[in-house]
Amino acid sequence: MRARQRGLSLLEATAGLSLGAVVLVVAVPVVRREVRASHQAEPREALLRIAEGAATYAHAPKHRHALPEAVARTPAEVPRGVAVALPEEAWEAWKPLGGPVVPLGYAQRYAYTFARPKDEPGAFLAIAEGDLDGDGAIARATLRGAVDANGTVALAPDVEFVDALE
Repeated sequence: MRARQRGLSLLEATAGLSLGAVVLVVAVPVVRREVRASHQAEPREALLRIAEGAATYAHAPKHRHALPEAVARTPAEVPRGVAVALPEEAWEAWKPLGGPVVPLGYAQRYAYTFARPKDEPGAFLAIAEGDLDGDGAIARATLRGAVDANGTVALAPDVEFVDALE
């Protein structure tokens, strides 16, 4: 004798769909927040490393509370949807700021720039730019800082992100 198979009742199906909808409503914002945090981790750490290098440079007696010269974007092209690992020689211009912004051997999704605004003596901008998904939209992170007459480097309260999820 065969056991009779039965399908889901309308009540069971509705309860299952409702439970699934509740899980999605809760999970989607959490996943989105975690994705944003992961996209911001690399540039935040790298920009803080650049600022630390600028502070070290400014505190050195031979530099007399000055900042190093600007450093062009490294790599020259913003990575588009891929992570790239740069050779040590690509970081040669970054030596005054302590060397590589991203540890050697690690792949990076952003290109980094150290800029000195012409209209603000003693100020600097550390900039990270990346096209995380290769669609041409650029995520940009900026950290502002300035060195005072005593050689103390003051930083903006936090890294400023534009289109972090691009």
